[in-house]
Amino acid sequence: MIFENSQISNLTQRDRFSSTFKTSETIMSKGANIKGYEDSQRSQRMQAGRMQELEREINYLKSSLSAIDKDRDELRVELDRKDERLARMRKECEGHLAEASKLKNQLRNMEMQMGVPRQSAVMDNTVEVI
Repeated sequence: MIFENSQISNLTQRDRFSSTFKTSETIMSKGANIKGYEDSQRSQRMQAGRMQELEREINYLKSSLSAIDKDRDELRVELDRKDERLARMRKECEGHLAEASKLKNQLRNMEMQMGVPRQSAVMDNTVEVI
């Protein structure tokens, strides 16, 4: 094939344009790759930061839960102490009521033996233990 100078010139220009276009595509492709890489790095840093934040929150919640468990245990111990104290006081109260009833009966018996008319109606009121 025989080419004329103008055809060779056109081919050369086309080759240069094609080469320049390919170079531009390569640069744009590399630029996109770099941008993608930078975006990926930024995303990884954001995820790492979020992970650290979540780990701190988990540790805070664990310590809060431990403190709540400790408080709950202390409250249970205190409740047990108060329940025991209440049971002792009820038993003591029942003992005092039994003693008072016994003393009332003794008083009635003595009054009857002495022949004293009943004037201690106030003593007949009883107290109920709840």
